[in-house]
Amino acid sequence: MYVSLIPGLYSQQWYNGNVTNDIRGFTSDKQSYLVGAARIRQVRMDPLAHCDAPKIIRETVNDCYPDYSLGDGDTAGYNEGWVLNSSINTDEFYLDEKENPVGSRPWVYVPQMQADGIPIIGDLNMYGPGGYIMTLNTNMEKAIEDVENLQAHSWVDTMTRAVIIEFTVFNPNVNLFSVVSLVIEFSAQGDGYPFEQMKTLRLYPYMSSAGYLVLVCQLAYLAFLIYYMYVEAKEVKQLKWGYLKQFWNWVEIIIIILSWVSFGLIISYVVGVEVTMNQIKEFSNTRFISFGGPATVNETYKIVSAITCYFGYIKLMHMLRFNKKMSSFACVLKVASNDITNFLIMFTVVFIAFAQFAYLVLGSVVSGYKSFVTTSTTLMAMLLGQWDFYEVEEADRLLGPGFLFTYIIAANLILLNVFLSIICEACDQVNGEVAQQENDFEVVDFMVGQVKMLIGTSRLTQNAAKKMEEDQEKDQEELEEQKKAIDIDSVSSLTIFN
Repeated sequence: MYVSLIPGLYSQQWYNGNVTNDIRGFTSDKQSYLVGAARIRQVRMDPLAHCDAPKIIRETVNDCYPDYSLGDGDTAGYNEGWVLNSSINTDEFYLDEKENPVGSRPWVYVPQMQADGIPIIGDLNMYGPGGYIMTLNTNMEKAIEDVENLQAHSWVDTMTRAVIIEFTVFNPNVNLFSVVSLVIEFSAQGDGYPFEQMKTLRLYPYMSSAGYLVLVCQLAYLAFLIYYMYVEAKEVKQLKWGYLKQFWNWVEIIIIILSWVSFGLIISYVVGVEVTMNQIKEFSNTRFISFGGPATVNETYKIVSAITCYFGYIKLMHMLRFNKKMSSFACVLKVASNDITNFLIMFTVVFIAFAQFAYLVLGSVVSGYKSFVTTSTTLMAMLLGQWDFYEVEEADRLLGPGFLFTYIIAANLILLNVFLSIICEACDQVNGEVAQQENDFEVVDFMVGQVKMLIGTSRLTQNAAKKMEEDQEKDQEELEEQKKAIDIDSVSSLTIFN
């Protein structure tokens, strides 16, 4: 922390030794601006939390440290060195911002509502926004001195379950904010599990030509959405309760709901940004300013938009069902459905067997196999050709390479080829039937024709075709006249001969 983290958060000397007073507030790279102050937050277990040691060792071991849970977190007030101070009421201690600003007393718990943060989901547990917080000073030497004081009084001890370093940086060159959370989790066994969480967002997305284009597209989508709702309302009025009996109508309802949720998130994001920027103007860099709210809203908006696009493409697939190729694709899935179901059952059994083996053998050594879910994700990545042989070999020189080789042979070379064989067999069966079908209505050609009509190229094509027909008719007339002339000359010759 003293070598890289804290020096990296403050602008120091230039390469030639000159002082950087002219760019105060920037980080050490001289490109990113530290928005608000950085802070260190600790989440602890309650020392009085119940923990039962095995009976056989209770006489030998007096202390027992349980795993963390949200309900058993420590919320008391302490003096330095974790000496309990029962006179401190943590629910009211930080109500007076001037007397006790948040982050000024790292030994007194800050409630979740006053901590100005968001929950963090780690590898071991989920941690709320509250905790024991220290805001780093705007001066680097003073910040290092404060951290050394915490270390001297054992601020991190056996009851610590997570230490979270939070800050936000802004790069004006690209108009991007990055909300950074550096976390190290501590298990009850004393192991440390570090990970980072970074969310990059554009607080003002409508400040460039590309942003204006996005705004126009969003407004156009809103107009289409309103018209779309009007059309669906007319259909509901006509069909009444029968409207809900059709599957594709439910797809329409889901798209409409998700679209309005997306617009609601956009409004919430804009309001959240304004509230956060007002806090920056009020407190400057003397207080930690949380951008977690807008960042979370932005992430949620991306997820909702992705789900909306997914259902939109499902609807597009339904619209293209009259296309011969798309109908053949659906027929292949229908013909091979029974074989695919049987294959999935077999694949699931084999996959779970390999996942369980890898989790038991490699889970305590390799981070990619630390849980059954993580192991399953790693094995799925292996199907795409992503694996680390040396990492597995270091974990177990005998079982590691043997497991990797066996899984690749079984999954990639055998099971996937079985699946391809099922699909190929179904394709051969469907192709013979589809070849005899005709396109009742080619949606793609229709859409292309409408676009041509819209931009005027279709009219040009029609004029060119009309001119070509006139030229052909003219050539045909000239040919007929030549034939008549030949016939007259032939009759005249026969008359003279006779």
